[in-house]
Amino acid sequence: MKEITITEFRTKCSAILSRVQRTKKPIRITRRGKVIAEVVPLDPFSDRNWIGSMKGKMKILGDIVFPRVTNATGKFCGSPLVALPQESL
Repeated sequence: MKEITITEFRTKCSAILSRVQRTKKPIRITRRGKVIAEVVPLDPFSDRNWIGSMKGKMKILGDIVFPRVTNATGKFCGSPLVALPQESL
C-alpha cells in the first residue's frame, strides 16, 4: 500500500482523492513515519439502506419479546416484564 506524508497530502489533496477513487486502492498518510490515517475508496454498496441487510444471516432462538429469565443456578425466575405482587417479595 502506498504511503505519503501529511505534508504531501495537504498539497495534493484533491489529486490524491481522485487517484484513490479512480484506482480503488487505499493510500496511507503518515506523520513522522507513523501512519495516522488511511484514505480508502468508497464502497458502492455503503449507501444502501441498512434495514434488512442482515436478513437470512442469523437465527433467533427463543422468545425475544418475553425471554425467560434465569438466575445464576439456571433456575427459572419468570419474565422480566411481569410484576410480582408486593406481598410475594
